[in-house]
Amino acid sequence: MTSCDIRSVKNFLLDLRMALARDSALAIVGRDKNNAFLAERGRLPSELPRLLKNLSAADHSEGPLLDDRGSDWEWWVFGPRDDGATL
Repeated sequence: MTSCDIRSVKNFLLDLRMALARDSALAIVGRDKNNAFLAERGRLPSELPRLLKNLSAADHSEGPLLDDRGSDWEWWVFGPRDDGATL
């Protein structure tokens, strides 16, 4: 599936917030390209939980997408705005 309805996005975000609240239930992988992206915007990887908690359904751009490396993971793509620039 490459797109979904607003209810699915909101349910995903609710599940994400619940996982973040449990701390150990979610592993945030510090990929080099993601860390570089954050650094370019003056953000630290330690800020990711807060940034993720603040995502809204309006920030959703695509997904869930199938993993291109063959895992069972799904990828959700969000593009929140921060100070006028996509975060």
